[in-house]
Amino acid sequence: MGGGRAWDRWTGGPGRRQRQMLRKLEELDRLDAAAGGVGLGTTNPLLQQTVQPWRGWSPTPPRRRRIPSLAAIALLTTVVGVTAALVYLRNQIPQLDDHAVASVVGPDRPTGLMATSTTRLVPPPQLPAGTGGYSFMVTNDRGPAAWDACRQVDFVMNESILVPGASQMVLNVLDMASTASGLQLTLEGPTPELATADRAAMDRQLYGNRWSPVLIAWTDPAGDPRLAGDVAGIGGGRSLTGSNGRLTYVSGIIHLDAPAFREILARPNGQADAEAIIAHEVGHVLGLGHVDDAGQLMGARTSGQKTFGDGDRRGLAILAGQPCQFEF
Repeated sequence: MGGGRAWDRWTGGPGRRQRQMLRKLEELDRLDAAAGGVGLGTTNPLLQQTVQPWRGWSPTPPRRRRIPSLAAIALLTTVVGVTAALVYLRNQIPQLDDHAVASVVGPDRPTGLMATSTTRLVPPPQLPAGTGGYSFMVTNDRGPAAWDACRQVDFVMNESILVPGASQMVLNVLDMASTASGLQLTLEGPTPELATADRAAMDRQLYGNRWSPVLIAWTDPAGDPRLAGDVAGIGGGRSLTGSNGRLTYVSGIIHLDAPAFREILARPNGQADAEAIIAHEVGHVLGLGHVDDAGQLMGARTSGQKTFGDGDRRGLAILAGQPCQFEF
């Protein structure tokens, strides 16, 4: 450890920065409350900007985190991306998360029936016992946005910045998440696609007549400025509103700070910590939001959780109960 970093720790730098961040987020909360907040049935001002921070917690069911409304989004044609940034302290496991809503992306969509089966591909998970909290990234009056269980969820990976053991870590996480979510999650292989803040939900040149697979991009703050500072990764899905009003995910992104992961992997038990971060971002892609529950992997403050907790799995089981979508 360099002298500068040691001095920073000795003088309380990480704690000071965390307190400053919390004060800024609390100020955003106060401004949001003064403006009346964002509720169902209102126009969502967060969709008018590329990145707009916001915050809200859901300690335990049945209370839910406040979700921006999608009522103003046109049916079938508008794709919305919601991402969550994982902020971590360099000398600790992840501690604090913030949310952001990405920009609206264009209406290009595949042609023909996209479902690969008339029944689910993986048995649905069972609701677990326990009292852990959960929340969803996006919801409306028809329920939370969810993936179609009648088709597999494809992932591709860009390793423009190499991280030791990246492929195996991702495979381990997808295997765990597939069981917990009741979805068939598949890593197709490498892609030349780089991290971008405004990724289209469909790229015919790269992926043909289908929705773009979920992109896992190993990058750095130069590739995605949202990874600056103590942000280890961001993740989220792109959802489409059907004619029945239900929200269905069709694509997604996970951007991971490769230099930060190299630091994490150099620690004792670093691989377990690294896989927990990847799993947290996969949880966002699958539709889970943050909770103020340290016992959950999706908790905004963790206590060393390495796998999905009972609340995480309860939320995933609810998402798995959505009917198959044959409209797009």
